[in-house]
Amino acid sequence: MKPLITSLLTALVLVSGSALANTRVTLNGQVLEYQTPPRLATLLAELPASADYYWPAAALYRADASLEQDRVEVLNGLARLMQSRNTVLSRTASVLHTEIKQWRLAKRVNINIDFDQARRARFANPRLTEGEFWLHVPKRAHAVHVFGAVLNPGMKPLMADADAYRRQGMAASVADNSIVILGRLNGSTEQRGIAYWNNQHAAVYPGEWVFVPFGRSVLPAAHRQLNDKIAVLATNRVPL
Repeated sequence: MKPLITSLLTALVLVSGSALANTRVTLNGQVLEYQTPPRLATLLAELPASADYYWPAAALYRADASLEQDRVEVLNGLARLMQSRNTVLSRTASVLHTEIKQWRLAKRVNINIDFDQARRARFANPRLTEGEFWLHVPKRAHAVHVFGAVLNPGMKPLMADADAYRRQGMAASVADNSIVILGRLNGSTEQRGIAYWNNQHAAVYPGEWVFVPFGRSVLPAAHRQLNDKIAVLATNRVPL
């Protein structure tokens, strides 16, 4: 009987201990658990000392189950394009479908992250709430992520402007030939013209992304908003 009581007490202690971890934060792959929600500076102090952190690209994300439904809608839209007799459309949609299935999604928190500011000013050092978070603080980047209606997606070296990335990614014949969508370091998105009649020079910085949308004419009526939905998912993609 005594061993049984001991086992039950041990289990109770373990359950109680895990229940007290109300805030879980994955910081650059390291899992941190807190009974009381920590402030931002407390989390950033866990980073190994380095002068190479690229603070403009640092981002905080919070778990949000609704994004999975958004992903399902996007994947359904891409699956519809994959059924097209247009082999270019089918292939580019298939590649993007595979990529988006692998994304880790969480709601990006609108906050500027800088360790020095967080240590000095209370407004830059907010306290997290209960829940699950991902805090991404990358080293200095030297590439830009290009994806969408392109034949050569992936990370591309730094170039002069958004249109150069579109060309480097080899925009497909099914791509929109007048705009690209840019994902900025601060979590915002921008639509920029790249045609001769609406060209807007747009610099793209390390760690940002360039989404080459599908042309409106190739989108089924039920999926006219597919490009916008993909851009929303990309904004809430947690870098691995």
